[in-house]
Amino acid sequence: MNQLSKFKYDIIGLCKTRAKVESRTKWIQIGDELVIGEGNGQQRVGGVGFIINSRIASHVIEVQIHSHRIATLKLDIGRKTPLLIIQIYAPHKEYGIDKIEKFYSEVETPLSQTAYQKIVIGDFNAQLGPKDTNQRYLGKFTSGTWDKNETGELLVDFADANKLFIINTLFQKPPNKRWTFESTNTNKSRHEIDFELCTDRIMVTNVEFLSRLDIGSDHRPQTAMMNALKAEDGTRLTKRFDMERRIKEYYTSLFASKSVVPLVEDNREEDEMPPILISEVRTAVQSLKADKAPGPDGITNEALKFGGYELWKIIAKLFNECLENEDIPTQWKQSLTIIIPKKGDREDLKNYRPIALLPTIYKLFTKVLVNRMTRQLDEQQPREQAGFRSGFSTIDHLQVINQILERTKECKIPLYKRRHQRTSSAEHTKKIYPNAREHQHWLLNIIPTVQQQHRNSN
Repeated sequence: MNQLSKFKYDIIGLCKTRAKVESRTKWIQIGDELVIGEGNGQQRVGGVGFIINSRIASHVIEVQIHSHRIATLKLDIGRKTPLLIIQIYAPHKEYGIDKIEKFYSEVETPLSQTAYQKIVIGDFNAQLGPKDTNQRYLGKFTSGTWDKNETGELLVDFADANKLFIINTLFQKPPNKRWTFESTNTNKSRHEIDFELCTDRIMVTNVEFLSRLDIGSDHRPQTAMMNALKAEDGTRLTKRFDMERRIKEYYTSLFASKSVVPLVEDNREEDEMPPILISEVRTAVQSLKADKAPGPDGITNEALKFGGYELWKIIAKLFNECLENEDIPTQWKQSLTIIIPKKGDREDLKNYRPIALLPTIYKLFTKVLVNRMTRQLDEQQPREQAGFRSGFSTIDHLQVINQILERTKECKIPLYKRRHQRTSSAEHTKKIYPNAREHQHWLLNIIPTVQQQHRNSN
């Protein structure tokens, strides 16, 4: 415990303790709690348990020792269901495939419990090789080669069957920072056989070993970094519900509009909106990039591409109904916000970059509208407007200015300069918008639909 006091931790999983009896202990000085199960047989094989930091001990609902190889801990994180942590110690290859398969089936019993998220950690006594195309829950960063006795394949099959991401393989590390076990043979070969599995791949931000912690074992202790955030007053938030509420409040305040820009009244007669064509949908779909994360709808760009003409026909009909009714489905107004850490303190929201994953159908709808508006509005721009236009560049304007400066200096001709006062982008938009749509009466039909996209969005 003297060494552990130098590190920050919430829960430590223990395996291969070889304890003689099951025990539950609380250190009086620091308040941390130790729960371990007994080893099996005369050799005291196994023995698993947990060390629980005093900061979160009051949030622990239950710790249960199922066997000398399996223990579970349930943690209240402010949700209707708890966070479930399973500590395991898997049989090694000498036990045979049947014993290992039986062990994984035994783990599935506590794993089937209802929980908000599930984590399985421990010594799996298995090596993982390169990822295959059909292995969804295995990352691309592995230690090298597969075990000849299929223990690695059994671990991957277990992860796939229970939808558990093998977190270690999602982070790129050099070889000297990947191995977790050093054998006692003369070669002292090193292997990665300890893993962390989780139902939510973004719940864990990093996995690394603690080189400064000497536990007197042939295994290196690993740490899995999980999210925690600071409240506005500096209080540390560890419950998922509190962190999500803090994130929502922070970014709602950050991106809230601080000024009111009134819409310009336009009493002109509206032209009839031309219907969205299937060809427009096809063009927008074909421009979508592959391997992009979907939004709440779960629809990928690849699915839209493979859908073909029949799907595009249905989508075009849906888009036309949206324009006709001047409204969009409620689901399109919802997004998933992923926060990616930058440099600095990872518990400070200022050091995160938010990325909103929008519904794919909604993005396709807006792309169709943008494609329509871009050509129409671009044709009304003067040739002097070079910025933010396809096929134009401000480099041409700068070249003209340089030529004028050189010629006037060479010919000693007076040159008069006029300073133009800069305005904010919002003010600039208010001035140019009526002119931009001067000859595009049908664009007025789009405005109510666009407004609906931003009402009650979350």
